[in-house]
Amino acid sequence: MLRAEMYAHAMRASQNRKNELAQLEGSIVLSALSKVKNIFTDKYLSEELKGEVYKALILPTLLYGCEAWSLREDLFKRLRSFDNKCARSMCRVNLHHNFRHHITTSSLFRRLGLLDIDSYFYNRFLRWAGHVARMPMSRAPRQLLTSWIAHSRPVGCPQMTWGRTLENALKRKGISKEFDEWFAIAKDRSKWRQRTHSNPKHPDA
Repeated sequence: MLRAEMYAHAMRASQNRKNELAQLEGSIVLSALSKVKNIFTDKYLSEELKGEVYKALILPTLLYGCEAWSLREDLFKRLRSFDNKCARSMCRVNLHHNFRHHITTSSLFRRLGLLDIDSYFYNRFLRWAGHVARMPMSRAPRQLLTSWIAHSRPVGCPQMTWGRTLENALKRKGISKEFDEWFAIAKDRSKWRQRTHSNPKHPDA
């Protein structure tokens, strides 16, 4: 009983640290965004150029260290909300324009030459997963990839884990979640990169 309580406490503490890190990173991203706000709202600059600036300056800051994230859906929604807001700002439209003229977010991304934030996140995440899979077994990240805790989980829904995030990423890319299958693909670096960087087309709606 004591061990189960200690495990549950550790999981809650871990989640609290994730929330604190999310808030800290959010402030850093907003600081970076404030420095290029004039570029994003400049009506004389092309939307393609704004998209390139966003990819070069904002996305690396926004997704720094995302290879180790295990995001809950509520945190993912915050990422999407920020990404969508930036797209509207760069295209000089607001939510009222979106609803009134039936402008979809995917159409804004196309105008900017961008993908949705999920694609950038999962591309980076799977690139790191493949890198870990190719490591020798003597490396700690490789050992942790196939390790487990010899203790039963506490009652209730399990916390979001890196493994579950990996399963979601594999599913999005159409790769089998079976370890032996995706692990075999990851061993071939060029083949893994081709499979994990094949982004789905933007939906029309």
